[in-house]
Amino acid sequence: MPSRERILQLTKQYIQAFTTKNFVQVSGMFAPEFSLRDSNANCPDLKSSLELVQTIFKNQKVDFKPKDILIDGNTSLFQFTLELDTVKLEGIDIIQWNEQEKMVSLRAYLDPPK
Repeated sequence: MPSRERILQLTKQYIQAFTTKNFVQVSGMFAPEFSLRDSNANCPDLKSSLELVQTIFKNQKVDFKPKDILIDGNTSLFQFTLELDTVKLEGIDIIQWNEQEKMVSLRAYLDPPK
């Protein structure tokens, strides 16, 4: 399993790639068995997860602001605010990493839009 420091570094890389809407870098961090779930979507496989990320990145404005990152074993967690065009969301991302330093799952728990 990657070290705590390495998972922190990988999480920061993901945050930077997502913030800059770098689809190639974000998708390169996903394991083949990656799944993504949030309040509005359940993407059980890599293909549907990539389609959701592309849809998010197509918004005119993506303003992603993470807060403190916590690490426990092979899991990272952080609170964030996310603005997509005129919708402001707050939530928590929970990311599970594998031995190959790839994301296996991302669970986003979102508060209702403000």
